Amino acid sequence: MKPHDKLRQLREARDANEWHIAEVAGIGENTYWDLENFDSDLFNTVSLAEIGRIAPVLGLSMEELFASERPHIAGEAGGPRTSAPVCCQTRLDERQATRSL
Repeated sequence: MKPHDKLRQLREARDANEWHIAEVAGIGENTYWDLENFDSDLFNTVSLAEIGRIAPVLGLSMEELFASERPHIAGEAGGPRTSAPVCCQTRLDERQATRSL
């Protein structure tokens, strides 16, 4: 599940609206709405500090927000594992490279 989908799912599970989460996290209402609706906004429009305020409001750590279920591979012990996706680091690296230009 992508991080922006997690945000929506967890907010809905708490029966809260976007505006309430934004207020408690101390970010703009439109910014939070964008985070739930556009995958790239979580990587491009908010700081890590802001993400660090949003995640706990929804009962997550930042690691949990960006973690994804890795499918079980035949022959491996155990079921699905949670790990930070490489795509997050790749996007952060690309963002930094773009800012350096």
